[in-house]
Amino acid sequence: PLSFTFYPGNRPHCYDLLGLEAFADEYTATGEKKYLDAVIGGWEIYKSNFKHTGGATAICEEGGPYPPKSSYITTGHNGETSGSVFWIDINRKLMQFFPEMEAYAGEIEESIYNVIMAAQDQHGNVRYHNRLHGIKDKATCQNTCCEVTLTSLVARLPEMIYTIATDGLYVNLFSSSEITFLQNGQNASLSCMTDFPFDPNVLLTLGMKSEISMNIRIRVPAWVKDNVLIRVNERIFASGTPGSYVPIERIWKEGDT
Repeated sequence: PLSFTFYPGNRPHCYDLLGLEAFADEYTATGEKKYLDAVIGGWEIYKSNFKHTGGATAICEEGGPYPPKSSYITTGHNGETSGSVFWIDINRKLMQFFPEMEAYAGEIEESIYNVIMAAQDQHGNVRYHNRLHGIKDKATCQNTCCEVTLTSLVARLPEMIYTIATDGLYVNLFSSSEITFLQNGQNASLSCMTDFPFDPNVLLTLGMKSEISMNIRIRVPAWVKDNVLIRVNERIFASGTPGSYVPIERIWKEGDT
């Protein structure tokens, strides 16, 4: 954790997270385990020491020092939007490496709803900081780093809803959406209808020309209080444990839900 505290230069900063993203890219390019170990170790350090409850970053470019677990909230200079964007990108890469690990999708979801959406005002301008104390930052349109990184993230949000696997699909986030993908040599589609987070019900509908055998894996968030019932064509198929993905492996046909 002290390697984050003593950022090269005169202060710690959430830009430390870009080093972890680089390690993830090195692992993708080389397959060398040392790079994967580095990004996982950095992920654990940041999550345990430099992240506020709710997802905002506790380590910023001014207002420090920021020793591990300090989590100052009264300086007015915390919850930097760029830090949450970087955190989402790291978790997106780890979600691709380990699609069965619900924690990475959970971190993405938390940051999107608690930070990224709250960082915008009614005109779409962006707040530099997402404070947990006092009044909200004034949202601006001045080409700051936080405005630029958030804008590009919003454009990439659809990439995080689903993960395509060789044998099917992972459903990571719950948002009204549709994806078309190639499975067993033919096009298949899955559409999602939901008012989440205002309504907990989610309806997924499959589309295809002919029957396809595939595995649809549904995320059950770690924050739910009890097991979640999953129905296939209105009949109970499984009870999902919080913090897991429920595999539904079967032969699917047009209109299955």
